[in-house]
Amino acid sequence: MEDTVQLIALNNPIKLIGKVFTGNYAEASLYVTAVQNELTAAQIAFIPFKICGIYYDDPQVIPAAEQRSFQGVVSEGNVDLSSTSLSAIDMAGTFLYTKVTGDPMQAIMKGYGDLFAYIQTHQTQLKSNAGYQILTFAEGQVVTEIYMEILT
Repeated sequence: MEDTVQLIALNNPIKLIGKVFTGNYAEASLYVTAVQNELTAAQIAFIPFKICGIYYDDPQVIPAAEQRSFQGVVSEGNVDLSSTSLSAIDMAGTFLYTKVTGDPMQAIMKGYGDLFAYIQTHQTQLKSNAGYQILTFAEGQVVTEIYMEILT
C-alpha cells in the first residue's frame, strides 16, 4: 500500500560505486559481481552485502538488450577510483522512499507498485523516472529500499 511510502531528504549523500551497463536487468547480479571483483582487485573497500542499482529504462518498453542501468555497491566516504573503470554517484536530494523485506523480485514489484500509487494519488512530479534500489543482505533476509527523486 502507498502508506509504506515516505518523503525523505538525503542531506548526507549515499555513496554508490559502480558503472553503467547495457543489457537485461535480469543480469544485474552479474554486473554487480563484476564491480565487486574490480574493487577487490584494486583493493578498494566497500560495504559487504549492500548492493545498488539505478534503473534508467522501463523494462516494459525498452528491449532487454538495450536496458541501461548503473550497478554497483555502497561505500562509506570518498574513495580513489582512478585505477578502475568505475565511477561514484553521491545520491542526495529529496526522494520518495519505500522499504520492503523478502524475496527481491516480489519486493521490487510491491515497492514500485506502492511508489506509483503514491505518485498518482498525490500528483507528485519526479525529477526523473530512474529508480534507485539498494539491497541489503542480513541475517538471512533481503531488505530492498527503493528511492525515486522528486522535483522540489
